[in-house]
Amino acid sequence: MVLELVFDSTNYGHLSKKGMNEMKRVSDLVNKMDQLVLMSLREEYFEKMLSGEKGFEYRKSFRKTPTKCFIYISKTRKAVSGLVEFGQPIFGSANEICEIAEKDKPGSFVGMKAYLGKGKGVAIPIKKVYEFSPVSLEVR
Repeated sequence: MVLELVFDSTNYGHLSKKGMNEMKRVSDLVNKMDQLVLMSLREEYFEKMLSGEKGFEYRKSFRKTPTKCFIYISKTRKAVSGLVEFGQPIFGSANEICEIAEKDKPGSFVGMKAYLGKGKGVAIPIKKVYEFSPVSLEVR
């Protein structure tokens, strides 16, 4: 199944991570060469990205290259509400990723270890975060 998101020229967002009020069109944030991903997040984690409190996203697997992801806020909004530009992912053992998580947010080693178990993981640096008017994916 192919999912195509269409944004018209009135759908603006703002760069929130650095506290700027610079208005941008969603279409200005991506170009035809970008390979876009739709990532589902809980609202609380997206808010931490927006505030700059969260410096990395942690996953058990991810793409091997820097990636732009449209963010789908599950449960609370049920809509695509932002775009995150991720840097070069860091792949490693569970312990290596847990050490990155601990440096990013002291006290998170144990929780990250429980999430990753004995496997491997990925720490994905968050470069830029944009929030825009929610776009629902629900079919009416």
